[in-house]
Amino acid sequence: MTKNSGKNRKSKIKKRDKNELKNTTNSLHPRFSFYLSHRKYCPSVCSERTKKLLVDKLVYLGKNTWSQINQFPRETGFEKIEKNSIIPEATEGAEKQTYYLSTRLDERMRMVGFREKEVFHIIWIEEDQGKVYPHG
Repeated sequence: MTKNSGKNRKSKIKKRDKNELKNTTNSLHPRFSFYLSHRKYCPSVCSERTKKLLVDKLVYLGKNTWSQINQFPRETGFEKIEKNSIIPEATEGAEKQTYYLSTRLDERMRMVGFREKEVFHIIWIEEDQGKVYPHG
């Protein structure tokens, strides 16, 4: 056996482990983190109405597994937002992500963040539609 064949074997094992981990976390209910929330777009600066909508959404999502949430239509689940569609200021602290996930709180408001295993990191709450990223 050559050195290279040992490396290929290790990389295949690592890939399989990552896929198994993702499948394992898909069977879990989401946990939510505000640790990386942007100071201008965090819940503490939101209106009382927005805070209520946010809590309602977190309860709704939290009652489902990631696998179930991934099957939801974008109106009730998440839609993928490419990094280059978002103003750079809003991604401070989460710049390494290549895309973000957005979910609707109502017709105009969005909660945006990214998923890391079973944790959804909420990086901002968009109360004014189109302020952080253009909506299609």
